Amino acid sequence: MAGVNFVVNMILESLFNMLGGLGLFLFGVREMTQSFARVSNSLFREMISKVTCNKYMAAFVGFVITAIVQSSSAVTVIVIGMLDAGLMELTQAAAVIMGANVGTTVTPLIMAINLLGFAPLIIFGGVVLESLNWDAFKAVGSALLGFGMLFLGMNMISSAARPISTLPVVGEFLMSLSNPFIGVLFGVTFTAVVQSSSVSMGLLEALSLAGAISFRNAAFAVYGQNIGTCVTTLIASFETKKSAKRAVIIHFLFNLIGATVFTCLSLITPFLQVFEAVFAQNVMLKISALHILFNIVSTAILLPFNDVLVKFACKLVSA
Repeated sequence: MAGVNFVVNMILESLFNMLGGLGLFLFGVREMTQSFARVSNSLFREMISKVTCNKYMAAFVGFVITAIVQSSSAVTVIVIGMLDAGLMELTQAAAVIMGANVGTTVTPLIMAINLLGFAPLIIFGGVVLESLNWDAFKAVGSALLGFGMLFLGMNMISSAARPISTLPVVGEFLMSLSNPFIGVLFGVTFTAVVQSSSVSMGLLEALSLAGAISFRNAAFAVYGQNIGTCVTTLIASFETKKSAKRAVIIHFLFNLIGATVFTCLSLITPFLQVFEAVFAQNVMLKISALHILFNIVSTAILLPFNDVLVKFACKLVSA
């Protein structure tokens, strides 16, 4: 009986710690995104509208803006709004969205570096800057506060996941992700629910750090996450004009094609084994690097065919 109580208490404590860590992590991501968006929204709208005539420049602008704002969903929603208002052409929007997908890989890369030891100092600096009476300092302070909370939350999730991952039912679920299609579906579903690829990537990295999930299983979830992130833009396109709906279709097709290519590559070639060998010393960096490669390769393949995707989207959503 005492043994059962011990197990139950361990599970509850780990679950509470995981929920607390997830709360800190979500708070961190939200603060980072909102703090930059508050001071940059109008500037980014102007930047997008002026320098996106060339599709390669448009993709670059999408990358830069998303790397700063730390949210491809936020940038894509802005693009959809500009499309709906007639301030941008669909070909421009498609290129910006592709660049934004590459830019969103910056957050998981920062998390993979794992600056946990500096988190308290980063949080302190953020609080100090937030207390100053200047909007720019407040925005940077809020971003730093979120940045520090992000690492504390990841550490809590990782620490709490270790004992839970030893439970048979949890182990069976994590083992089920070895099925590529279940792994992809898990990535799609979880990212669609939390509406943030950064959050789902952070959870994957935390679980991998705890040894609860293998790189191979995580890889297929990464492919699914890129599809799941389209849900936010789908919601944003409700009650918009057809041009905005076409942009959502292009966003979905981009990620679907990329996920299909990488899933097939992982199943029929030793791609994942080679990739794992290259980054053998750092499992978090391994997952982050795969996410980066996925989006860079997908953009490199599909950006030259931007006009083809636009025509196909126009056929699906006819005028």
